[in-house]
Amino acid sequence: MNWQARTRMSGNEFARAYKAFGLSQAAMARWLDISERTARRYVIEDIRIPAAHAMLIRLVRLHNEQPIAPPYEGLRAKRAKEQS
Repeated sequence: MNWQARTRMSGNEFARAYKAFGLSQAAMARWLDISERTARRYVIEDIRIPAAHAMLIRLVRLHNEQPIAPPYEGLRAKRAKEQS
């Protein structure tokens, strides 16, 4: 089965993926442009991981690429950026 056919991803598979990438859960969340809370909910399977995220993660792993998570921006920095 190829990476496109598998659209569902378990919380364990999500956790293994960010650990394999060498990312923290928070960094993985920034890379996927989701909140840290959403990433935690993916891991505990409180919500379903969207097919687009599952396919992206599998594709990046398949090609042995390293995702580059954007740096953490604190709340003050985000607000300052929005105001300017």
